[in-house]
Amino acid sequence: MITMFNLKKTFWAVILILVVSSVIPSVRVQASNLSIQPIGGAYAVGSTFDVSVFIDTQNQTINAISLDMSFPTDKLQVVSPTAGNSIIGIYTTPPTFDNRSGRISIVGGITNGINTNAGLVAKISFRVMAPGTANLRILSSSQTLLNDGRGTDALNDIRSAIYTLQYDSANGPLVSFDESFVTGGWYNDTVLTVGWDPIESARGYSYILSNSESDIPDDIIDSTDNLIVYRNIESGTYYFHVKALAGLNWGPTSHTLINIDNTPPQPFAIEVHPGIITSDQTPQLHFKTTDEHSGIDRYEIKIVDINNPNSNQQVFFVVTGEDYTPEKLEYGQYDVIVRAYDKAGNVQESVQRIVVSDSPFRIFSDRGFFLYGNSILPWYLVFKFSILALLGLLFLSWKVRRRYLLMSEIINNDVMTPELKHKLSELEKYREKYGKIISVVLLTIAMSMPINNILAHVANYAPPAILSYSESVNPNELIYVSGRAQPSTTEVIVHLQNQHEGQVYEFTTPASDNGDWFYQHTEPLPSGKYSIWTTARDGVQLSPPSPQVEVEVRSVAFQYGDTQISFQNIYIVLILILLLLIIAAGIFIIYHLIYHQKRHRRLVSELDKSEQAIAHGFIQLRHDLAAELELIKSQNHGGLTGELAVRVEQIKEDISNLEKLVSDEIDTAEKDS
Repeated sequence: MITMFNLKKTFWAVILILVVSSVIPSVRVQASNLSIQPIGGAYAVGSTFDVSVFIDTQNQTINAISLDMSFPTDKLQVVSPTAGNSIIGIYTTPPTFDNRSGRISIVGGITNGINTNAGLVAKISFRVMAPGTANLRILSSSQTLLNDGRGTDALNDIRSAIYTLQYDSANGPLVSFDESFVTGGWYNDTVLTVGWDPIESARGYSYILSNSESDIPDDIIDSTDNLIVYRNIESGTYYFHVKALAGLNWGPTSHTLINIDNTPPQPFAIEVHPGIITSDQTPQLHFKTTDEHSGIDRYEIKIVDINNPNSNQQVFFVVTGEDYTPEKLEYGQYDVIVRAYDKAGNVQESVQRIVVSDSPFRIFSDRGFFLYGNSILPWYLVFKFSILALLGLLFLSWKVRRRYLLMSEIINNDVMTPELKHKLSELEKYREKYGKIISVVLLTIAMSMPINNILAHVANYAPPAILSYSESVNPNELIYVSGRAQPSTTEVIVHLQNQHEGQVYEFTTPASDNGDWFYQHTEPLPSGKYSIWTTARDGVQLSPPSPQVEVEVRSVAFQYGDTQISFQNIYIVLILILLLLIIAAGIFIIYHLIYHQKRHRRLVSELDKSEQAIAHGFIQLRHDLAAELELIKSQNHGGLTGELAVRVEQIKEDISNLEKLVSDEIDTAEKDS
């Protein structure tokens, strides 16, 4: 019975295992190991060495490997990752490395899979950049996939390596720098002090600073001292080479890498979406810049509520990426301060004022009129353009009104235009001269001159550096000042002086571990100009004062009791008045243009009739003169002599003139039509 029971129990256990394994095929099978060889060692600064990554599949068959590694960029630099005799046959992407981020990535497959206890995955060459300890790590994101049709990750263990990096005295004098210099990293000063350990019995040293890592100093003693100071050194990558003369022979040369970057990142703008004035309480912020030498290390951001000192705001700057979305902001005005640091510690700062408001007048601010996006039109330009537009419209209104009244006067008083008067006087002159009654029907004419274009065309313990501050604020806004001090600074003393009264106030604010500090006054200051400077305190030691900056608190326009009327409110009222006047002038012009056009069409019609009547009069006069000439000729068959002959010639000349006038009238009529 016991035997039968055990058999049944074993049978059902096997069935359960088979069911679970079929239902849960994604269970991780931990089998293979990845390791770095050698796991340790000591290497000289300036030398290169190789490491290899091996896989032990633990009697399993794998067909794909994804290897991710990290290394300290201030200590090591990849010369090249090589495939060598790697078990990887097909690379999904070529092996990549990044000496700035300290990352290596290799992804590839193995045809038909492999079962091995020491398969070479990759071979990597490193150059030693600086002394210290370097950890070479295989990251947890690495994978080894089984050849089971499901791509099961079988990575069980990863083994990293640690190396000791040091100067090799056999390569020459041991070079050293001051405390602020990070060997293998980036140095951000314009003054570089290079020292080296003295060598016994050395008669002197020869050295050179160049851009080549393999240069050798000449055999001429440059100094008997073991220190050299380079001043006004420009940004770039240099190598310091030094050797010693011991006895009659020159010793080996040491080569030391020196990276200099004393220029800040490029200036940049802070983009705000949907705009720098918005009702969105979580605006999207974007900023990006570049650095020519060491590259961008990080961005830091702080948002300052300039109206409320008790708001829940950041005490110090926080590290962020190129995009930042703040927590929900209360309605008000904020200064967004972004600092871009390069890898040498140089900083470039940008400040952008944003307004979060649900007011219908949020297009206005104390600085001007907000346009689309992040643009702003200053108040003086707003008033300039508004007044010019208003003056232009008023002048145009006067011109339109004048034309309108003139036309009305012409129509109401039957005033004839000068052109028609001239043509009619010609007819009257010929009629008086020949005594003929010319059948001309003159119509009552009223016309003004046509309006064709009616519209017109219109080094010690350095003081804290002040990086950002409120240059100009309204009476109800709070001033702030921020900057950076030396990392050893425990607190920063902010000195505030009223330039009119001369009294100086002092306030203290703490500094962060990296020296960042920020101070915001707790209440609005009276109107006037203020000077601000800072000193730093490290225990009992005080730094010299920093250079002064000036802050202006703008005056209120009017004040009655506790009620203050700012210039911003006056700006808004004036702009609204100008806008209403511009709209009124536009309506006035449109009204008169419409009625002027109606009267113009009426006068054009009457002018056409008048022109036709006068032209007919000229034609009729010509016919009458021709008839009179024929009559004179028929009555004098014997020929024309004396006064009669002169009269006939005069008539012929008049007929010729009339023909020309009639021809001109016809041509004019054709052109007008």
